[in-house]
Formats: sequence, structure tokens, C-alpha cells
Amino acid sequence: MKRKFEVIITEVYELEVDDTVLQSIDDEWREHFYRTVKTDEDKACFIAGNMRATHPISSIDGLADRNNDEAFCSLDDVESYAKEIKP
Repeated sequence: MKRKFEVIITEVYELEVDDTVLQSIDDEWREHFYRTVKTDEDKACFIAGNMRATHPISSIDGLADRNNDEAFCSLDDVESYAKEIKP
């Protein structure tokens, strides 16, 4: 028998990133990659979201030319919750 669960996992990351990386995400970059990444907060979410699985910054679309020491992302906290979904 298979059972279904709704699972919510909240992860909190701390991102340390050089200003040069944030500045490199500009209008020209957005033309080729992700148009919705506009504010510094958007940029931080985009970078951390891609780095969260221990991927270096140089593996992210549009940031392959960056040095991996220009950004560091670490997991700060994880909370999880599961609830069985009854038919």
C-alpha cells in the first residue's frame, strides 16, 4: 500500500557574495538568462538557490566566468513538517 504525505521543508541559508558578482547581473545578463532577477535580494535568492546543493558559483547559468571564492553559501537552519494525506 502506498501512502501520501504533504512535506514542507524550510531551509535558511547564509550567502556571502562579492559586490562584483551582484553588479555583473545587469540588464545585458537578464536579456540572456533570467529577466525576473532584478534587485540585490532577487540576485541573492537566485545565487543561493543554485548554490544550495553545494554547487560552486561558476556552475550557475550566466556566472560561469566567476571565481568560486567570490561567493559562499552555507546552510543555517532546517525545519521540516510532514502530514499524511488521507483519501
